[in-house]
Amino acid sequence: MAIVCAFGTTCSKGFRPIHTYSGRGTLKPSVDPNTHALIRLRHIDAAPLPGEQLTLDPILVDAAHNAVTLHHASRLNFAHAHTVHYNIPVYELGTVASESMIYLQTYWSHFNG
Repeated sequence: MAIVCAFGTTCSKGFRPIHTYSGRGTLKPSVDPNTHALIRLRHIDAAPLPGEQLTLDPILVDAAHNAVTLHHASRLNFAHAHTVHYNIPVYELGTVASESMIYLQTYWSHFNG
């Protein structure tokens, strides 16, 4: 599982999971597209899947290194907090691009008070 942590938050409160929902994005039944944003690497074009109705602007990531990849159906779920335990390995994907930081902060605040 990949996660995003907001700068300045504690590890127990600041993580949001990235899901692909088995490659279906938010087309998977019971997934609310209004709480998800497409998350993609800056140098890779990605778009909503055919029929997907995302309302949040995409979040761009500057990759930490050339080997970093994200599935084309990767979605950032702002409505679901996830705790990462100390014994779970963490992999650095990169940094949220500066032009996407306003979206990340706005959505984070909106869905998590």
